[in-house]
Amino acid sequence: MSQEVDEINLTPQELLVLSELDSRQFGFLKLNEPEHVKKKELILKAIKYLERMLIQAQEEKEVRKELGNGEEPPATSINIDPKTYCKLGHFHLLLEDYAKAMSAYQKFFKLKPDHWKDPCFLYGQGLVYFHYNAFQWAVKALQQVLYVEPGFLRANEVHLRLGLMFKVNNDWESALKHLQLALIDASPCTFSKIEIKFHIAHLYEVQGKYKVAKDNYEQLLKEKELPTNLKADICRQLGWMYHCIESLGDKSSREAQAIHCLQKSIEADPKSGQSLYLLGRCYASVNKVHDAFVAYRNSVEKSEGNADTWCSIGVLYQQQNQPMDALQAYICAVQLDKSHSAAWTNLGILYESCNQPKDAYACYVNATRVGENNSTDLDKEGAVTPRLTVHMNPNLAQRIQFLQTHLGNAPMPSITSKRRQLPPIEEAWNLPISAEMSSRQQQQTQNPSSSPRAQQFAKSQTAGAGATNGQPQASPQGPPPPYPAQQAPGAKRFKPGEEPARTPVTNGTAQRPASSPAPNPPFYLSQQQLQMLQVLQQNQANLTPHQTNVLQQLQHHYRLMQQHQQQIRQQQQQQQQQVGQPQPPTQQ
Repeated sequence: MSQEVDEINLTPQELLVLSELDSRQFGFLKLNEPEHVKKKELILKAIKYLERMLIQAQEEKEVRKELGNGEEPPATSINIDPKTYCKLGHFHLLLEDYAKAMSAYQKFFKLKPDHWKDPCFLYGQGLVYFHYNAFQWAVKALQQVLYVEPGFLRANEVHLRLGLMFKVNNDWESALKHLQLALIDASPCTFSKIEIKFHIAHLYEVQGKYKVAKDNYEQLLKEKELPTNLKADICRQLGWMYHCIESLGDKSSREAQAIHCLQKSIEADPKSGQSLYLLGRCYASVNKVHDAFVAYRNSVEKSEGNADTWCSIGVLYQQQNQPMDALQAYICAVQLDKSHSAAWTNLGILYESCNQPKDAYACYVNATRVGENNSTDLDKEGAVTPRLTVHMNPNLAQRIQFLQTHLGNAPMPSITSKRRQLPPIEEAWNLPISAEMSSRQQQQTQNPSSSPRAQQFAKSQTAGAGATNGQPQASPQGPPPPYPAQQAPGAKRFKPGEEPARTPVTNGTAQRPASSPAPNPPFYLSQQQLQMLQVLQQNQANLTPHQTNVLQQLQHHYRLMQQHQQQIRQQQQQQQQQVGQPQPPTQQ
């Protein structure tokens, strides 16, 4: 083993370079850039050397244990200094291998009783905790850095991260103090002064000081050297504030300003699916249904087909009396995020409006199973975005209890019962969806890095991907805009704190349509054919010519079936009574 260690030789010059590297270079020494290739190779070489030395020391320790305590250790035995693990942790941190860095730091923590005296160790450990969003431990480690060495070289980096974490933890006073200290520090920093000012403005926004936040954002927009990505973020924040905050003016002027700001955000960053999604929300609030749908569709095309976008698409379809299309959109939402409360709730309302209480009950139950692990509005680089929050409807439990009672007392279904308007939830989950929805879901599955849930709020991850990974996809003209229709006078939007509207029931039975459903045309697909279509769509790149022909035939029949179903829905549109309006995912 000693021979293997000797194979890796480090010159005095290399040892001098390595001795100067520690956690303080993190964020400044970009090892993946071409000018630092040699330094990266040197660090990898040092890691290999240290790891071999640690392995040899462990093997010698095991040999001595087998021989007994009476044996004297050989003169050439290796004695490991605990600082070796700390140095190894620094090297892994600079390579952004956070798991190995944490392992090495923890080893040093256990072997060195006075580890708290080493500010570089504390700083490196704090950075790793920060990366993993372990803010409680990161705050403790970084505060210790300032306690042990108040004049620490990277004190501004410490203040910056403490400010961002305190902001997430709603400790506004501490957050503002540390962000302002980072702002006035003239030392080199991984964040520009403009970026720090942006986070201070965002702090005022999340604190509820909207007027101060708006003034700070608008002042930042006057900066001559404002980066385009930061301009996009500022305009997005401003736009959503105008949309949400009533104190910023009357509704019509606020919505106009919101749309204007979000359009400016999209001009600065055309690949931002988040801004497109928020623009769609604003259009929907002023009943510009077609514009809202186009914005949502563009958001999906920017590789940000997240659950919120699909939920909002479902809202539009449901408001326009297109239940099957709404169902597909909601299914997309809950498949992307199984804990999406708003989508499950809206899906339950949709099923109730179609007199399918069993499916509605299942959806409402799923809506209550939302975990508390909502992501913060902070990524490892401190990027922020309007935070998505789902508010649990307090009356949902009452609605579930009502449906439980109703289903318990309901008579057994008869074979002469009228045909369901929507497929049950079990079938809907496996239904083949439209070509656009299918292509987006396939892209999310095959290219996980493009999913905003992988790095939900990272600005660096929002680059769009309009391609479909080389897969032969259908070329849809885009989903048809929802058909304009006057909402029923009694239509009521389901809001937080408000009970979902229930299906009108007369003597325990739903109102029947004017005419009984006609037999299905021959081109309708059976459940088995629908499942086959879905499987073929998901594996288009690997199909044989025969399977491709089968897929094309099934797609043709499926389109005919959808067109026929759409015609039926239009005929029934005047007979349907809206029983409740869905809610878009709420934000703050």
